Amino acid sequence: MLTILIDIPLRTYTAPWDGVTARSGWKDPNGIELGTFDNDATTSEIRFLADMYEKTGNLAFKNSVRKAVDFILISQYPSGGWPQVYPKRSNYSDAVTYNDNAMVQTMVLLDDMVERRSGFNNDILTTNDRSKLKKALDKGMDYTLKAQIINAGQPTVWGAQHDPVTYAPVPGRAYELASKSGSESVAITAFLMSRPQTPEIEQAAKGALRWFDTVRENGTKYNRQGPVYFEPDAGSVIWYRFYNVDEDVPFYADRDGLKYMNILDISEERRHGYSWAGSYARNLLKLASDQGYYTLNQPLP
Repeated sequence: MLTILIDIPLRTYTAPWDGVTARSGWKDPNGIELGTFDNDATTSEIRFLADMYEKTGNLAFKNSVRKAVDFILISQYPSGGWPQVYPKRSNYSDAVTYNDNAMVQTMVLLDDMVERRSGFNNDILTTNDRSKLKKALDKGMDYTLKAQIINAGQPTVWGAQHDPVTYAPVPGRAYELASKSGSESVAITAFLMSRPQTPEIEQAAKGALRWFDTVRENGTKYNRQGPVYFEPDAGSVIWYRFYNVDEDVPFYADRDGLKYMNILDISEERRHGYSWAGSYARNLLKLASDQGYYTLNQPLP
């Protein structure tokens, strides 16, 4: 088992809720506010409340964390995944969401709770709470292993969204088509590497590392704002945000929901308003190599 550091942001709250300001940007058709794991939501707030309870002993913080734990448990699908938003909105947010590391951050939080780390080494949770969270974490791990995309019998990586029943990668927003994700799969792989290495987990993690190592594009730099979006740079290495599900071919998409193979064929708004490539897996591969967990095909630039 490797020690993997996954950056979990902690927001700063400077004032209590005023009773008027919207608490969520997500609402159902009737205007009812919904909970979400998107953009670090819920997991960050739980960590904040746990920290405040540890510092003050105020039971209001403890009770709030307990309510949030109930939300995490009730929002989990029977298969083990978590949606982006709960309750359901009958759109892409119902999918199991790895996008923006939502599900990974949830599993990291559960692991910290179960293992009494990071503000949870106190009476904020009961033994029964931790038992339920351990079962939820195990189900999340099981879902993640089953959702890994297999090409020609070889484990690769994951999509940004997956179906909660079939485990297949599914679309998100119009420009987020079903794919293998070169971005979100990094945190998933890192989390698997941090877990006790059962044969199943090791196979999944090393399969993903092998994929990252195989598809990396050495000597190319990505410039998000252009005007030259990809240019030669001997010290750079990139991965693309999206690859075809059944082959390692990168693509782009626009708000029309169509797939494009050339970044210049999508609108300027989407070219500049989304991350289409990056050095996503560089630190992951370096860590795996440095710690002897995985042998690189060739040195990183």
